[in-house]
Amino acid sequence: MIPANRLVFIACMLSVCAVAFANKISVPTAATPGWVKQYTFQYNQPDLQKKADFGYLDIALIQQVNIGNETVYERRVRKVINEDGIDNLPGISAAYNPAYQTLQFHEVMILRNGKKINKLAGATFNTYAIDDDIKLKKYDASKTLYLEMDDVEVGDVIEYAYSIKGFNPLFNQKYSQKFQIGFSEPLAYLYYRIITPTARKLYVEYTQVELNGEEINIGNETVYEWSRSYIVAVEIDDLLPTWYDPYPAIMISEYNDWQNIRDWATQLFPANITIDAPLHSKLLQWQQQFSTREQRTAAALRFVQDSIEYVSADFLMTYKAATNPNKVFAQRYADSKEKAYLLQTMLGAMGIPSSPVLVNTVAKQSIASKTPSPKIFDRVVLQVTIGTSQYYVDPSLDNQRGPLAAVSFPDYQSGLVLGNNPAGISRLEALEPGKVITKEVFTIPGMATPVTLTVKTINTGSFADEQRSSFKNTSAFQVQKNYKQFYATYFPKIEADTIYYEDDEATGAFTVYEQYTINDFWTMKNGIKSCNIYAFTINGYLTGSKQRVRTMPLSIYFPGNFIEEIEVNLPEEWSLSDFDRSAKSAAFTYTAQSRLAGRKLSMVFTLNTVRDHVMPEEMSGLENAYNTINNDGGWQLTYDNRSGNTSHQSTNSTTTKPVVNGQKILVRLAVLFAVLVAVFVFAVYKSRPKRKQSAMEDYV
Repeated sequence: MIPANRLVFIACMLSVCAVAFANKISVPTAATPGWVKQYTFQYNQPDLQKKADFGYLDIALIQQVNIGNETVYERRVRKVINEDGIDNLPGISAAYNPAYQTLQFHEVMILRNGKKINKLAGATFNTYAIDDDIKLKKYDASKTLYLEMDDVEVGDVIEYAYSIKGFNPLFNQKYSQKFQIGFSEPLAYLYYRIITPTARKLYVEYTQVELNGEEINIGNETVYEWSRSYIVAVEIDDLLPTWYDPYPAIMISEYNDWQNIRDWATQLFPANITIDAPLHSKLLQWQQQFSTREQRTAAALRFVQDSIEYVSADFLMTYKAATNPNKVFAQRYADSKEKAYLLQTMLGAMGIPSSPVLVNTVAKQSIASKTPSPKIFDRVVLQVTIGTSQYYVDPSLDNQRGPLAAVSFPDYQSGLVLGNNPAGISRLEALEPGKVITKEVFTIPGMATPVTLTVKTINTGSFADEQRSSFKNTSAFQVQKNYKQFYATYFPKIEADTIYYEDDEATGAFTVYEQYTINDFWTMKNGIKSCNIYAFTINGYLTGSKQRVRTMPLSIYFPGNFIEEIEVNLPEEWSLSDFDRSAKSAAFTYTAQSRLAGRKLSMVFTLNTVRDHVMPEEMSGLENAYNTINNDGGWQLTYDNRSGNTSHQSTNSTTTKPVVNGQKILVRLAVLFAVLVAVFVFAVYKSRPKRKQSAMEDYV
């Protein structure tokens, strides 16, 4: 039986961008390179074993880099502590890109009762590769070798070592890397060593840690060394912003300033491209159809977004410069830098200047504090200049509609603008002209009859983009199921009657209409019927943390502008008092109003988020705001039915106390698809450590 963690590993290999498949191969073997320094340690770590969570302990992580011959050596050692460790122990794995790298294993062995068992001789590895997607293969030829360790016993020490030769040619033989020195699980020994020609100076910085390394000149080489022992797990707070990395690290780069990176990146986008006839014809069509530069820019952006398939390959996957825009136009697929390059070429041919901008969609603002490296970036967007106005657009997005000024730009926060921009990392302001305006109408004909709920939601900006994409890529059945499930959280016997949408491509607005029948609107307890009415949709955007005391920032959904209007048509006139409430924190403002006119109860809620995080010292203000919302955020309507007459005509007793919303509010899947994806990616990103499983990380 394959342990669960190994099934997850295999599943990941099978699901990244395309379905991967496995071949069994014999891996090339070789003796340990002569330049590698032997690092010794103790296998027995009783104190640290008590701190290991998964039944095994990482004893040693050793990585050595020879920049001169472009080789990385890695050695890992793990010890099985108990039976859980047998199931949870990761297999032997190594990833490389055969387009420019070769891999050799030096050792795979089990140390059992003081004796070494050679597991490398005759070993057959599974090879996982994204080979069935021809488009992605153009950018990413990487493979992962995986060897299942299926005969492990408690007390065994598993040790393996391999070398990978070859650096990504995209970076012009300049080296940069990030080495993790803190992890989510304990590690007994950590050793990093870099050998570089003395003429190739390295710039070293540390994050989240104070650490001293050794730098020694030996002949015409410089050797850098770092070592640590007894490394306890880093304890992190929940719900961190994606840009906040709590794990200490060493950042190393041959680049000493951002101008070096700009010079490198500029050569990825050659100027003075000759426009071929097919592309020229498309440009001529837009110039004849549209009279303003803004309209032509919007048309070109929409074409690149929707007609050129996005191949999700970042700089670390890619090993070639951007493909000629004429070829991209013909082949109809591209990575982010090629999409940006095509759009830049189109706009330039129409007399509209623009510049590529390198961003990191996860690390965001934190890239400004990093040691310069091309590996910091994972996407290319475009800065467009029309007169005195500048627009930032992301050609890798899709389903954006409306005029150029209404096209949203994500909260990437920072970027490196190419061209003649003399600055380093520039601040990029998010453009979110969008809102979510929801109106929910509950019609209650009588106290013993089903209730009708109609919902109208107007989405603009990025909210419209997400809804448009969701309806486009999801079956009508699944969309209706997702929407129904949201309200079923509150009303389990709800039935979805209809759902449809209107897409106004001229303005970019996307409006969704829903209608439901609720058969269990009221709950009965001790002869009293009751129901809770509050901001169902808005409450889903409010981020709550289980940790009352934090040392790290809390993520807040941003940017966001939400208005939720609720109308309740009562079966008779009830006695309710109006209320006005407001709450404010460092990250958002919230208002709630209630008015009763005859049989109509009207409530209006607003939420406006102003930034994507709250710092630890601001948590008390956030908690106070949440308390206000939870204690004064709606109504609990009650109806006394103890007289035995269950109709709406019976004498009723109406109490008007605020709803205490102590439960976790679930979010409508279709409305918040982007939020849930962002939270999931964030969770994966922040939980990737055990970083010791991939300690020489992407740069950010």
